[in-house]
Amino acid sequence: MLKNLIPFLLTVLPFAVFADHASISLAVGSAAPIATESGLTMPQGSFSSNIRSELIRLDEYSDSKLQALREADEDADLHSVESLWSISAGAAYAITDDFTLGFRLPFIMRDNIREPAHGHDDSDEPDHHHDEPAEIESLGNVEGIGDLTVFGQYRFFQNKGIHVSALFGIKAPTGKTNRHSANGEELLETEFQPGSGSWDGIMGFALTQQFDAFSIAASTVYTVTSEGTQETDLGDIFSYNAALSYRLFGSQGLSYQTPKFALDTILEINGEWRDQEQTYGKKDNNSGGNVIYISPGLRITASKYINLGASFGIPIVRDTNGDQVEPDYRIISSINVNF
Repeated sequence: MLKNLIPFLLTVLPFAVFADHASISLAVGSAAPIATESGLTMPQGSFSSNIRSELIRLDEYSDSKLQALREADEDADLHSVESLWSISAGAAYAITDDFTLGFRLPFIMRDNIREPAHGHDDSDEPDHHHDEPAEIESLGNVEGIGDLTVFGQYRFFQNKGIHVSALFGIKAPTGKTNRHSANGEELLETEFQPGSGSWDGIMGFALTQQFDAFSIAASTVYTVTSEGTQETDLGDIFSYNAALSYRLFGSQGLSYQTPKFALDTILEINGEWRDQEQTYGKKDNNSGGNVIYISPGLRITASKYINLGASFGIPIVRDTNGDQVEPDYRIISSINVNF
């Protein structure tokens, strides 16, 4: 088994999840790992719902760091965010054994957004002092309903414990795009808004292979973004994930309705590549890039209908473009109810 497993993992390890944006997640069932999408589909007529929480704590910039960055580049789009917290509700219904439809709606919270004021060319004024540090503007906290994702999963291959599914969906501009700074004077940029104002297309694949107590899963999801509010395109997203799961005890094999108590240990490599953001056709050099997490986790099946999962993500690669706050850690948790 390990001889077949190692080459598979090597093909899916170069992954990436991004800094101050929530990750892409479609899974709502109990058979999936924590962040990796599963190739399994639910039995016909079954229904699954969940609440998913994702908290990203960021290595925010100090005031002096923001001031130094502004001094180095008067026109750069610079900011610092303390944390991003996304709580989403999702549900899915199995139309057939191989075809499932579902949705996910998030509530987004960003804390302590700060940025250095843009400089002004007033060097001809007699009282101008070149050595004055840039003023740091506190934009406050932002929260609100995010964009609704409607998705489908079609399993097109199943044989000897292998399940392969196609993933597809649409993200609709249902989120709030009118949030202002703490003093109410400034409309916040699109990247800080709970919603993007854009229609985006989602496509991908998910694979699951079962080996008695062991299982492996891998998924890729590509999101094609379009221009949204404030003529901003937040950039395409390419998500890669892989997971190795081991059932410590409980009935063997993955299932959306496991009748006995079970405990699974999970080790994931998840990530996300994001293209650079564009506003009015101009690229933001301080946006986009790759971040890779290694994420140990647990899933507890408490009964036939309820299971809980959680993972702690540690960034092992933080390859972002330009000057951006980078993730310190990420915590994902979920509670799933299946009928």
